[in-house]
Amino acid sequence: MHYILRVQLSGFYSEVASRQLGDIVAVHRGKKVLCAPQPALDRGVQVGMPLAEAKAIWPSGKFVAWQEDHYTQEQERWLNWCAEYSDRIEPDEQHACFVDLTGHPDPAEISRKLGGELALHGYLCQLGLARSKWIATLAAMPLTGDSILDEVRLLDPIRDTAGYICALPVSQLLPASEPHRARLAF
Repeated sequence: MHYILRVQLSGFYSEVASRQLGDIVAVHRGKKVLCAPQPALDRGVQVGMPLAEAKAIWPSGKFVAWQEDHYTQEQERWLNWCAEYSDRIEPDEQHACFVDLTGHPDPAEISRKLGGELALHGYLCQLGLARSKWIATLAAMPLTGDSILDEVRLLDPIRDTAGYICALPVSQLLPASEPHRARLAF
C-alpha cells in the first residue's frame, strides 16, 4: 500500500532564529507571520497573521525577516534523521517534508519511531500519514497525548480518505486555495 508521511516541525523558525540571536523572536515572510514563539502565541499572534496586526498585539516582541540561508543547516540536520527511515524524502519547506513509506510493512510504526526520534532531539513535530500528500498535510496536526512521545504513539494512517475529508469543515481544507474553499462553503 502507498503511504506518505507529512512531517512538520512546530516553532522551527522561531526556535532557530532565537538561538542565533540570543533573544525570543517571531519570524515573518511576505509581511505575514511565518512562525511565532509561545509568548506571542499566548498574546494572540497567529501564523499567517499580517505583520502589522501581530506587532500591535505583541508590541514588546521582536520580529525578524525570514532568510532561507539562516535555516539551511538546521533543515539538513533534521532531514538527515528522516533519511534513516526512507530513501525517498521530498522537502516541502524548511520546516516540513514528505517521507514516502510505501516500502515499509508497517508505515504507522515507522512514523511513530521517526516522530519519537525527532522529539528526543528536541523537535516538536506534527505528523500526518495518508495515501497522498494532500491528505497527509491535512492530517498533520497536533495530537492529544500527555507528552510528545505519547502523541507520536497515537498516530494512525488515514485509510478512508473520503470519510476523513467529509468530516472536516471546508475551512480546514487548507491545501485548497481560499477562493476554492469559499466556493465550496457557498
